[in-house]
Amino acid sequence: MKSIYLILAMLLSSTALAHQGHIEDAAMLACTDKQVNDACEYQNQVADRYKGNCRLILEAMMCVRNQPIERSNSIFHQISEPLLSHQHQLETSKTIQ
Repeated sequence: MKSIYLILAMLLSSTALAHQGHIEDAAMLACTDKQVNDACEYQNQVADRYKGNCRLILEAMMCVRNQPIERSNSIFHQISEPLLSHQHQLETSKTIQ
């Protein structure tokens, strides 16, 4: 039984790390041919825009966000925001009772 939990934990953690890698790749590409402190920006898979400055982190240039995320009008946000709001309402109503 413990081995099943261990396998599930490994699968879930690798999925989370895989999603994180896309943002890091985009942040690094945004600073290609730029100097430290140059302005930079990049987008994630749903076209949210991240703006910041290039920073040297562990000997690699990376765009570090220093402004609010500009959310896109993608279908992903149109679907997920009402679902998250509904989930919050359910949790709040359970707490009140």
